[in-house]
Amino acid sequence: MRIIIGITCTILLFINCSTAQIDHSAAEQYFSEVEQILERDGGHLWGESLQGPILLVDPDSRQVVANYADREGNLTRRGNIYTGKLPEEFPIANTAVEWSGVKWAMIMTPVSSERYARSVLFVHELWHRIQEDIGFPPTNPSNNHLDTKEGRIWLQLEMRALQQALNHTEDRRREALRDALLFRAQRYSIFPQAADEERQLENHEGLAEYTGLALAISSDEDRRRFAIQKLRQAERLQSYTRAFAYHTTPAYGILLDAVSSDWTRSISHRNKLPDVVKNRYRIQLPHSPADEAERRAQVYDGDTIIASERERDRERQKAIAEYRNRFITEPRLIIPLEERRISFDPRTVTPLDDHGRVYTTMEVSDVWGNLKVTRGALLKEDWSGIIIDLPDDRRGRTFESNGYVLELREGWEIVPGDRHGEYTVKKR
Repeated sequence: MRIIIGITCTILLFINCSTAQIDHSAAEQYFSEVEQILERDGGHLWGESLQGPILLVDPDSRQVVANYADREGNLTRRGNIYTGKLPEEFPIANTAVEWSGVKWAMIMTPVSSERYARSVLFVHELWHRIQEDIGFPPTNPSNNHLDTKEGRIWLQLEMRALQQALNHTEDRRREALRDALLFRAQRYSIFPQAADEERQLENHEGLAEYTGLALAISSDEDRRRFAIQKLRQAERLQSYTRAFAYHTTPAYGILLDAVSSDWTRSISHRNKLPDVVKNRYRIQLPHSPADEAERRAQVYDGDTIIASERERDRERQKAIAEYRNRFITEPRLIIPLEERRISFDPRTVTPLDDHGRVYTTMEVSDVWGNLKVTRGALLKEDWSGIIIDLPDDRRGRTFESNGYVLELREGWEIVPGDRHGEYTVKKR
C-alpha cells in the first residue's frame, strides 16, 4: 500500500530474476482477470466503466508491462501487451498516474498470489483513474487526531463493532452498527474537525477500496469475510492517519449493500458514508454520546484497548521527541518542493505538531533530483518542503546520511539557508 501525491499507495508476481523483468504471461493473465471483472460490472456500480490502462512496474529494474499502448512511443508492443521502462526520476507506487500521454492505474510488483487480494488492488487503482470524472476529487487530509490516544481508542472500538455488525443480521447487526456509529460520534465530540477530515479520506481511499471488494469478489459471503479480515488487520497498524479508510469504508459499504443496491449512484464527495448508513438503517444516536459510549465500550473489551493505547502513547511521545530534535532543533536540510512527485507508505506516518508529518519511508522526485528515505523525513504541513538530517559532507551531488539517499541533478547544490543551522538546496 503506497501512494503518490503530485499529479494527484505484496507478495508474489512471477519474475525472471536473471533479467529482472515481469513475466509477460503472468501479466496477461492478470490483465485478463481484471477485464472480466469490469465487463461483468459494465459500469453499473458508479455509472461509468472502470476499464482502462494498467501499468505493472517492477520497482528494482523499472521495467513495465502495460495492457494499452502509450501516446509517446515509450512502449513496445509484444503480442497482447506493451513493454518498456520508466524514467529514473519517476516515483513508483500503487496509484493513478499520468505518464507518456496516458493516465494509468500503476501497480507495483510483486503483487499478491491470492486472486481476490490481487484483483481488489487492480480495481482499487482503476477507480482512482476515474474518480474525478465521477465527482470524487483526490484529497490529502491530515487526520492527525487518529494518532492520539483518544482518537485511536474510539476508532478501534468502532472497528470492533463493525466486525460484529458484519458477523450478524437483522436486530443484532443493527445494534452493533449503532455501537460503531456511537463510538464515531464520541470521537467527533472530542475532535470537532474529525468529521470533515475523515470524510475526505473515506471518499478518496475508502471508496476505492470498497469498489475493489464490491467488484473483484464474486459472492456476498466472501465480500463480508474479506471486510472482516481487513478490520482485524487494522488492529496491528502502526498508524491510522492515512490508512484507516482502507478498513472502515469497505465495511460500511458492504453493510449498505445489504439494504440498498444503488447507494453508490446517489452519493457525492460531500456525503459522510456513516451518515448514509445511519439514515438507511434508521439509527438514532444520543445528542451527548459520552456516557453511553463508555458503557458500550465494555462490550468490546474497551479496557484492553485503553491499556494498549496508553503504552503506545508513551512510546509515541518518545518518538515525537526524537523527531522534533532531528527535524526542528538540530541542524537540518530543508529541500523545497516545486514539481513534486512523492511516494510514501500511508501506514507509517507520525504527525509532528503543526510542523507536518514524519514518513518513515518516502521517495521524492522534483526539479532538483531524487530523494529516497528509509528512516524518516518531515514533510511540511503546507507541502512546501521536506526536512532531513544535514549530511556531514555537503560537497558533490550524492549524499547518504542517516537513512536517506539524496541525488542532486547537475547544477544543484546544498547551501546555507536563512537561519542558523538551516541549509537548503538551490540551483547554482
